[in-house]
Amino acid sequence: MSKTPLTARAVGRRGFIGLGGASLAALVAGCGDDDETTTSQAETTPTTPESNADVTLDFSNPLAVLNYAYALEQLEAAFYETARNDPFQGATKEEVSILDSLKGHEFAHREFFKAVLAQDAIGALEPDFSSVDFTDRDSVLMTAATFEPIGVAAYNGAARFIDITGPLGAAPLMAAGDIVSVEARHASTLLDLVGMPFAPEAFDEGMAPDEVLEAIKPFLKTTVEITNLPS
Repeated sequence: MSKTPLTARAVGRRGFIGLGGASLAALVAGCGDDDETTTSQAETTPTTPESNADVTLDFSNPLAVLNYAYALEQLEAAFYETARNDPFQGATKEEVSILDSLKGHEFAHREFFKAVLAQDAIGALEPDFSSVDFTDRDSVLMTAATFEPIGVAAYNGAARFIDITGPLGAAPLMAAGDIVSVEARHASTLLDLVGMPFAPEAFDEGMAPDEVLEAIKPFLKTTVEITNLPS
């Protein structure tokens, strides 16, 4: 990984905000039960994986935290793509609509970070969903209801590592705030679907990046490691 934030120089603060607005416009807040399937721009622009080699995120590089978020969004996007391509047995119209929305959101999140990072982006991660029975409702929804709260905790825990003094200013932190609000809505929707309290706490806790990677390790074939994580 380059030590110099090349993308920051190329995109700039205004470009980052503009790109964020264009991408995040696709992130509809509601997970409704209407008949229409939402297709984001990210879904119509397939991602071509460059590699699935093991990844090391060096947090002495200010772009590491963005690549960390990109890694999480890759995993979530891959999960919902698999879940939505062949819905579990007995899926209701509402459940299919929710999976459609979540898939569109996670695709948009993933493509947003990929576009911002450009040549500094890590390669494509290889997921491992062998523990998930995608034909079974409980297996799919409980896994999703595990991913989403972890995603919220990951953004909350990583916010302090976002450098707001660099060329991009506070723009990455603002984008992360937009995304985590959507992830929290995902978590509430899924927890409600599986019969759990949709907002068990008034405030969501954060998880350190190394704790998050340990939690999602069973769902990844690619090894992702962190170095130089500030205390």
